[in-house]
Amino acid sequence: MFRLGPKDWEIAEDVMAEIGISHLAHKLWGQMSGGQFQMVLIARALAGRPQIMVLDEPETGFDFRNQLIVLNLLESLAKDHGLTIIMNTHYPAHALRISTSALLLHPHQPPQFGTTQKVITAKN
Repeated sequence: MFRLGPKDWEIAEDVMAEIGISHLAHKLWGQMSGGQFQMVLIARALAGRPQIMVLDEPETGFDFRNQLIVLNLLESLAKDHGLTIIMNTHYPAHALRISTSALLLHPHQPPQFGTTQKVITAKN
């Protein structure tokens, strides 16, 4: 059985504080909202000190305010910590807001990859 050491607890507490979820530290997952649980999953991933995070629609399940909180967090992690974030989204405005590169997939056209501003257009 794996047991967390003092350094592991310190990392977990630091990550929770950094992303603003320290208040969830002693809450059971069954008592959390979907959005709270999503933030805990992001914190869990960050505790491993990754260089790259791959996220599947990380803003899904949040109201508009909390979508912005997640987007701001991801943008901060990328800019301030050098973390590479690969995420898919069904919200073009979200990609335009925080992404530097975009890959657009369409079933009847070739994939398009480039800067977000050039790929995410009104035509596309």
